[in-house]
Amino acid sequence: MNDHSPKDRDLHDLHDLLQDAVRDVEPRDALDAIRSRTKVTPMHSGRNWLLGSGAAVVAVAAVIIAVVVLGNQGTPQADNPPVATSPSRHASPSTAASASASASAEARTAGQETTVPVYYPGDTPHGVRLYREFHQVVTTEGLSEALNEAVGRAADGGPSKPYDPDYSVPWPSGTTIEGVDDGADQITVNLGGPALAQRPAGMSDATARIAVQQLVYTATAAAQKTVPVRFLIDGNAATTLLGVDVSPSVERGDSLKVLALVWVSSPNEGAQVTSPFTVTGVGAFFEANAVWELKQGSKVVKHGHTTAQECCTLSPYSFKVSAPPGDYTLVVHDSDASGTGRATPQDTKDVTVIKP
Repeated sequence: MNDHSPKDRDLHDLHDLLQDAVRDVEPRDALDAIRSRTKVTPMHSGRNWLLGSGAAVVAVAAVIIAVVVLGNQGTPQADNPPVATSPSRHASPSTAASASASASAEARTAGQETTVPVYYPGDTPHGVRLYREFHQVVTTEGLSEALNEAVGRAADGGPSKPYDPDYSVPWPSGTTIEGVDDGADQITVNLGGPALAQRPAGMSDATARIAVQQLVYTATAAAQKTVPVRFLIDGNAATTLLGVDVSPSVERGDSLKVLALVWVSSPNEGAQVTSPFTVTGVGAFFEANAVWELKQGSKVVKHGHTTAQECCTLSPYSFKVSAPPGDYTLVVHDSDASGTGRATPQDTKDVTVIKP
């Protein structure tokens, strides 16, 4: 015989339901913001309890859905752009292209300025891995434009490149995105360009595989959902892409094996900031210890460390830096657990501190 009241049983069932719903959801930066904007009204006793519990289920379900969409992307944090706090010295290719009056007018007619996530390969102590940038583009199709940026093509049809010179575009010159179908359970990307099925001469297997993952991560990040990506070449189903098997579709690879283990998300490469400025990013740090340096040339002007939210998995970190006006290189890296001075994962950004 069960001595629990109907109210207690309903609470227990609700608890189990919510636990099942969020079991596979990793905590993200977006969660705190969602919680701050979402408040569940306390449930009242008596006859109104069922109505209150129903409202609570709806409200909490809304939180769960938002967290899943924003955060459960297999990335260290949501693929939403950070709030811009300072201008950048490097305008994106699409922004530069719209500088002329005629191009700007056409761009405004065709679409509006939006910010899209773009992934790029970069060298790390663990081999070539993916980093992420946010690019401002003028378009009506953010998903297509994010992919075009990834393969090195700007909104005006000209070349595009990552802001950070440490990152690269591995795709053969002339590669284009001919179309994208953003389906409910699959994203289909139609590529055009020179001999994309085969691996170009001089490209390693590791680079080819990370290039395919670059498009998978960019597509799913821009679409804000984790689904397989199917590739076409000139409208025909692709079995290989750059010599990599992509049939019938490709899912995101393990983030700890595909993504760089330390990112600086803000400030951007080439940003102008006022002192003190805030540094944010993610990293898989030994004992959650994120080490940072502010350098001018080879000289370390300032240094310190901060603690990431979690140890040994891609987790957010944040800290503030004060410095007089000047040009600097910001370095964030993991600590050397071995004590042998071996290379550790890192990300660097050139920034300029200006007078307020």
